[in-house]
Amino acid sequence: DFLQQVGNLYTVEELRYIKRVADAIMDQSDGVTHTSDKKETVLVHLKSFQTETDPQTLAYWQTMFPLAVLFTRGDGTAYLNLGQLGGKKSWTTDSEPLLLELSGLLEPLALWQKQFTTVTPATIDYTVLEKLKSFFQLYTRVENRFNAQKKAQAAVDYEDLQLLTLRLMRDNPEVRKQIAGRFRYVMVDEFQDTNQLQWEIIALLTDEQPDKLFIVGDPKQSIYGFRSADVRVFNRVKAEFAAVNPESDHLLYESFRFKNGVSDFVNRIFPGILKADRENPWEVQYDAMETRRDDREGGIVEIALMDKSDGEERQSGFIANRILALLTNENIHAGDIAIILRTRTHLNEIENELRDHEIPFQTIGGIGFYQGQEIYDTLHLLRFLINPTDDLALIGVLRSPFADISDEALLLISNKRVKEPFWELIQSLGSLEFLADDDQAKLTVFIENACRWIRRRDRIGYFDLLNEVFNHSLYRAVVSTDYKGPQILANIEKILKIALEFEKGRLTSMVDFAASLNRLIRSYLKEGEAPVALESKNAVKVLTIHQSKGLQFPVVFLPYLEQRLTSSARQTVYFDENYGLAPVLSDAGEKISYFLLDLLKRRQLRRELAELKRLFYVGCTRAADHLVLSGEIKNGKTTNDTPLKWLLDSLEVRTEPLQEELKIMGEALGYRIHTNFTELGKSGERKRQSMIKSLEQLESITAPDDAGKGQLVYQIQTNDQPKAEMFSATQILTFLENPLEYHRRYHLGYFEDDYEKLGMGVVSEEDALLRGTLVHRLLERYPDDDVDALLSESDIVDETKLSEMRTKLIQVRETIAQSESLRSVMAAKEYRTEVGMISRINGDFLTGTLDRIYRNGQGSWSIVDYKTNNIDKSAVEKTAKRYQVQIEIYTILLASAFPGQTEYEIGLYFVEPDILYSKTYQIDEIKTFMGKYVAVIGKIKEFYPYTDELLAK
Repeated sequence: DFLQQVGNLYTVEELRYIKRVADAIMDQSDGVTHTSDKKETVLVHLKSFQTETDPQTLAYWQTMFPLAVLFTRGDGTAYLNLGQLGGKKSWTTDSEPLLLELSGLLEPLALWQKQFTTVTPATIDYTVLEKLKSFFQLYTRVENRFNAQKKAQAAVDYEDLQLLTLRLMRDNPEVRKQIAGRFRYVMVDEFQDTNQLQWEIIALLTDEQPDKLFIVGDPKQSIYGFRSADVRVFNRVKAEFAAVNPESDHLLYESFRFKNGVSDFVNRIFPGILKADRENPWEVQYDAMETRRDDREGGIVEIALMDKSDGEERQSGFIANRILALLTNENIHAGDIAIILRTRTHLNEIENELRDHEIPFQTIGGIGFYQGQEIYDTLHLLRFLINPTDDLALIGVLRSPFADISDEALLLISNKRVKEPFWELIQSLGSLEFLADDDQAKLTVFIENACRWIRRRDRIGYFDLLNEVFNHSLYRAVVSTDYKGPQILANIEKILKIALEFEKGRLTSMVDFAASLNRLIRSYLKEGEAPVALESKNAVKVLTIHQSKGLQFPVVFLPYLEQRLTSSARQTVYFDENYGLAPVLSDAGEKISYFLLDLLKRRQLRRELAELKRLFYVGCTRAADHLVLSGEIKNGKTTNDTPLKWLLDSLEVRTEPLQEELKIMGEALGYRIHTNFTELGKSGERKRQSMIKSLEQLESITAPDDAGKGQLVYQIQTNDQPKAEMFSATQILTFLENPLEYHRRYHLGYFEDDYEKLGMGVVSEEDALLRGTLVHRLLERYPDDDVDALLSESDIVDETKLSEMRTKLIQVRETIAQSESLRSVMAAKEYRTEVGMISRINGDFLTGTLDRIYRNGQGSWSIVDYKTNNIDKSAVEKTAKRYQVQIEIYTILLASAFPGQTEYEIGLYFVEPDILYSKTYQIDEIKTFMGKYVAVIGKIKEFYPYTDELLAK
C-alpha cells in the first residue's frame, strides 16, 4: 500500500529524470573550494540516492524520503534560493539551477510527507506488527472475560448502550421496524458532535425513508473530539443528502446575537482560518454570517499583544485592569463579563488576579471539588462527630461556618486549657464573659447543637445527620453571603448526594465515609465542582470554551491565544480508526520512530489542529457586544499553529517589534490593538504602596515603647515555645548567610515577586531557573526520559526558547548516557528519586528532598544531588564548598533513614563539566553536624516570632 501511494506521485520517466538531475549535481560538486556543513549533508544524501535504482523497493524510497525533506522548506514547498542548501559560494554556477530544479521536482513528495509521514516502512514495523498480534490476542481474552462478568451481573457500560442498540436494530428487522415506526419525523440537533456509531443508529431510525430525517448542525462548532465526535460524519452525511436532493442543504447564515463590530471581525478573520481542505477531512469551510439583531450598531473588538521578553506584562493583570475600567460603565455589570479559557493552565493566575483587584467572580465547573474549604469542613465535622476528643477536627469545626468562632476567641479559650480535650474544656468553661459578646452567643449555640448532633449520631444515618447539621448550624446561610456562595451551596448539595449514594450503595458507617472522603481529598483527584446557574449579575464568569458552548455574554475575554497544543506530548499509544494503533517505543531512553507511529502522530496532529481552529471560533463567537483577545509575543515573533498566529496572519499584522504603530493600524482596521500596558504598572505601584503602609503600621505596633504606653488591650504573654518546627537546608543556609533575609522570607513570607514590588532589588534568572528545573526532571526520570513531554509541561511558548531548551536537554541526556562519573550511580539496581526525608533533631526536624539515593557497590545507601551551575572543571571544588551546609544536612537525613551503616557517602553531580564531587562521612562526624545545627536552630529561636527580640535592620 505504501509503495503504491508514493509510486502514484511520479511516473517512471519523472523518477528517471530526478535521478539524472541528482547525478548531474554530483558531477559538478567538485568545482568549488568553499564548502559548508549543509553542502556536505546534501552530498551524502545524493550519494546514497545514487546507489538505489528500483522505485519498487523500500530501499529506494528510504533514500528518497530524507532527500525530499532536505530539499524543501518546512511547509513542503520548494526553495527559491540556495540559502538552506549551503549558499551560492558552496556550489558552481551550473549547479544552482539544477539544485533549485531538484527542489521543485521533490516538492510533490515533500507535500505528501507533510500530509502523511516522513518515515518509510522498515524492519521495526514488521516487528511491531508481530507484537501487536500478540497484544490483540491478549486483549480479546480480557474483553471476553470482561463481557462475561458484565453478562453475569446484567450490567452494561457506556459503549455497550450504543453498540448493543446498534446490533439490536441492525440484526433484527422487525425490532427496527417497530422502533422506527414510532416516529413520523426525526430531527437531530447539534449533529456536528456525533460519531459514526451514533449516525448508524440514527440512520436505522429512518428505516430507509430519508424524508423522515432532518439534521441541524454547525461543523464550525464541532469541538468534542475528546468524546469521539467526528466532524467528518457531518460532512459525509451532508454530501450524501445533497447527492440525493441538491435542495436539501439550507444554510442558516442569519444571527441575532452579535453587534456589527463583532460579526464583521469574525467574518474578516475566519475565512482565512477555517478552510475546507481536500487533503485534510477534519478541516471545515467558513460560511459568512449576517447579523439581524435589532440594536446591531456598534460592537467593540480589542486585541492585547504583550511582549513576553521583559517578563513583566501578565495577561491576567491586563484582564483585571480592563474589567475594572469596564465596570465604571453603569451599563455593564460584572455578570455581563466572561473570561473564557481553552485550558485551565492559567486558571489560578486569573483567579488570584481577580481577588487582588477585588473583582467578584464565579469559576464554572472548577476541578478542585475535593479541595474546597466546604469539603474540608465536612470532613472535620465527621471526625468530630465520630470522636469528640479529636481536637484538630473540633478546632476546624469551630473556625468554620458551623460555629463561626473567631481566632481571637479560640486563643483566649486555649489559654485556660490544662490537658483536657478541647470539647471537655468548652463545655466546662462556665462563664464566657472573657469572650466578645458575639463569640459568647455563637459558642453557646454551638455547644447546644453539637450535644444534640452527638446524641443523634447513632440513631439516624449519616446523610440525614449531615443534612440536619448544615441546616441547624446556619452553614448555608453564612456561605450564601460569599461572592462564591452559589458555587459553595452547589458543592454542599453535591457532597450530600455523594454521602447518600455511599450510604445507600453498601453497608457502611460514618467512619467508612469519613475515611473515603479523606482519601479523596489527599489524592488531589481532579473532580469537577457542582454545576451552578449563570444568571448572577454580580460576578464575572470564568469558564472553559467547552463549558461556554451554547452560551453568550455581552463581554468576552479570550486570553492566552499563544498556547500551543500539548495533548499528545505524553501519549504512550496512538490510535486511529483507519490504521489501528501504534505504541511509543524507546531503546535505552531514546525514542524509536517508525512508519506507523509517525503516520498516526501526524494524522492526530492534523485532527487536533483543525479542532483548535474551531475552538478559537467558538470562543470568539460567545461575545455579543465586546470581544477582548490577548496573547504574548516574544521578540516580535509568534508561535506557529496557535490562534494568535492565525489571528495576526488573517489581519496581516506585523509584530516586529511591538510598537505604537500597531495601535494606529488597529484603529484603521476598526479594532483596538493594545501594546502599552502602563495601567499594569500603576496597579503594581498601588499594591506596593499599600504593602509598605501595612508594614509601617506593623512596625509601629511591634516596636518597643520605652514609656510602657500603647500596649495592646488583648496583648497576651505566652510562655510556651513552638516545638517540632521544620527546617530545611535552604532555611538554615539562608539564616547563616543573612538572618534578616531569613526573617523576611520565612516569617514575613516574602518571595522574589514581593521584593520586586517593594523595590528591594531581588532579580531572578528566569531562564536559568527554568533550565535547572527541566534538567532536574530529566535526571529524575532517567532512563525513562522524554524531552518533548518535559517541554510540554514547562508551558514554554516561544519557539526559539523551546528549540534551545530541547537542544540543551538532549545534550544533557547524551552526557548522562556517556558519563563515566555517573555510570555506577545510574547502574544501581536499587534507587529512589525525589525522596522526601525528615530527621528529628532535639525536638525539631530537619527536612529535605533528595534528588537520588541508591545502594552502592558496598551495599550502603548513598546520595547524589544534581547541580546545574554553568561552571568549568576548575571551579568544581570551590563551588561544592558553597553547598557544605546542604551536604551536612543531607548526610544527617541519610544516617537517620539508614542507621546501620558505618559511613555515608554524598555526591554532588555537576552537569555542565560532568563531574561527580563526592565526600564520605563517619558516624562521629555526623554527630558533630547534628550538634552544630541544634545550635543554629537555637539561635533562630532567639528572635521574633519565637521571642519579642527583633532582628536589627
